[in-house]
Amino acid sequence: LAQAVLVDRGSTSGASSFLPTVQFTQGALSRQEPPLEPRRRSGTMASAEGQQPSTSSTSGEQPRRKPLTIDLGILTEKNVGQLKKLHLATFPITYQKSVYDMFLKNLEYCRLGFYAEILVSAVCCRIEQRPQGGKALYILTISVLKPYQRRGIARQLLDWVITKAESDEQKADEISEIYLHVQTSNESAISFYKSFGFEITETIENYYTSISPSSCHVLRKPLNGGTISEPGKTKQTEVETETDL
Repeated sequence: LAQAVLVDRGSTSGASSFLPTVQFTQGALSRQEPPLEPRRRSGTMASAEGQQPSTSSTSGEQPRRKPLTIDLGILTEKNVGQLKKLHLATFPITYQKSVYDMFLKNLEYCRLGFYAEILVSAVCCRIEQRPQGGKALYILTISVLKPYQRRGIARQLLDWVITKAESDEQKADEISEIYLHVQTSNESAISFYKSFGFEITETIENYYTSISPSSCHVLRKPLNGGTISEPGKTKQTEVETETDL
């Protein structure tokens, strides 16, 4: 079982007002249960949102897992260490301190996802200037602990990002598109983003330095009536972005 992380959630004012209301029957880990050590995974990244659990029903069809509703919290200097543990439990690479310093400088589009007061997911994005004008919202990381995958949590995180970017209060950000890099072998993540209207615009070889395959797709979606960047307009980022849904 991947680690369950208990953290200071910070302020959540207005953070989850648009999240869908769903029912659940399975409880979460208790606050009194000691957390397990984070488990590193090898090989390519796990992906999940569109997949079904491995158990099957008597009819031969795989049952759907009950969706869960998360609460959103703000990343702070007090709980950034817990985000590191979440990433260690879900990603095959280790981020340096400078990456988390960057997250703390881009708090507007960074949120932690909690279920029953337990940190189970997170999304971190930043606003970038586009060479052709306007701005792009870049998804740096989005992750969900394995026991909570395929329960609609990643969808809630991405819903929050897109809804915020297209809200009236964020019009001043002038965001024309949202994009990210996805490992070419991460088929379920690619399908997940396509269900939101993202499209593959280019493929970059040797993007990743510590996992295989090293190639990635760039997926983009226009926002606020804008247009997506042309292939070749994507710069090599200083962060190997990850998706574990």
